[in-house]
Amino acid sequence: MFFDEIRWQYRLLLVNIDDHQELYELKEYLDYSVTELSSRRLLVIGVDKKVVQLSNNSLSCLPSLSETQKRLHKNKAILIGLDGGIKQQYDAVDAVRIFSDIDAMPIRRRERKGN
Repeated sequence: MFFDEIRWQYRLLLVNIDDHQELYELKEYLDYSVTELSSRRLLVIGVDKKVVQLSNNSLSCLPSLSETQKRLHKNKAILIGLDGGIKQQYDAVDAVRIFSDIDAMPIRRRERKGN
């Protein structure tokens, strides 16, 4: 339900969080990258074994843990496009690669031309 509701509004990066230190580092990076995330309409959702945490926005609802884990499967992270489809799967969270992948998407290229 959540994924259908935000389709065409946001891109999502689902990240499988292994421990508290990793979550802290992710949040620290997100605080530093607010402009880049906002310009790409990218929300980052951290998922550990028990909790789903939206790390860089305050939406009124979150996806269920089971729904998010199902999409992540065994990947470290996945990128979901505005259309709701999985665009890329990652073994590691590499912001440069993720931003590059987003910037190569046709809709993102059109967004950039409009600015």
